[in-house]
Amino acid sequence: NYVAKTYPNTEKIFVWRSVWTAFASMVFKYDQNSKIALITPFDRFIDRAKEQYSFLPVSMLLRYRFDNREVFNDSYRYCDWGENCNIKTKLWIFVAEKDEVIDSKFWISLYNNISKVKQELKIIKDAMHNDILDNKDFWTEFNKFLQEK
Repeated sequence: NYVAKTYPNTEKIFVWRSVWTAFASMVFKYDQNSKIALITPFDRFIDRAKEQYSFLPVSMLLRYRFDNREVFNDSYRYCDWGENCNIKTKLWIFVAEKDEVIDSKFWISLYNNISKVKQELKIIKDAMHNDILDNKDFWTEFNKFLQEK
């Protein structure tokens, strides 16, 4: 909220990766005129945690759910994409084709369930979770994200 209020008419670029993508939707809640890139994201932190720690009562342990689908869609609830809608954000989602940490069902759910957000999905061939940033194709696509107006 501080950045949105301090720099209201400035283009801002937010890049979030892996577990940190949980915070992207919170930033978006306060600033719908920024560029957002999610790298190796997931839809709901609680679902990812339940899969990873199935032996724990995750629902009772987590205070925050970090539901990216809900927050992105909620921010668009009152937007009819007409004259009064001034939301300019486009969400870019970069995923590793061979991600061994975040199962594809989590980013597919994110992509399919954020229906009101303009999105661009980029699947980086032959990339894994921890080497996606070393992939030449990732940087080619990421530069397109940076250049887009």
